[in-house]
Amino acid sequence: MAISKEVYKILSSIVGPKYICNDPVVCQAYTARGYGKEIVDYPGRAHRPAAVIQPKTAAEVQKIVQICYRHNIPYVPASTILHQWATP
Repeated sequence: MAISKEVYKILSSIVGPKYICNDPVVCQAYTARGYGKEIVDYPGRAHRPAAVIQPKTAAEVQKIVQICYRHNIPYVPASTILHQWATP
């Protein structure tokens, strides 16, 4: 599913142009997200995202989800944050 230029511009205004990309080559790299998991629209078929967005804050995530909901755009959240457990 492609996203319109208008929606792309809105999303870019949220995170900044450096943190959003719709280049097919870059998006293809996000099709298989590691850990053996793939973004699938039905079993066995990976789905390339229309864009990759890298928000920095929870507020940006909230705005992105609202825009996706408003424009009926499916989204898949992903994180690369590794939790470090404090030792006593």
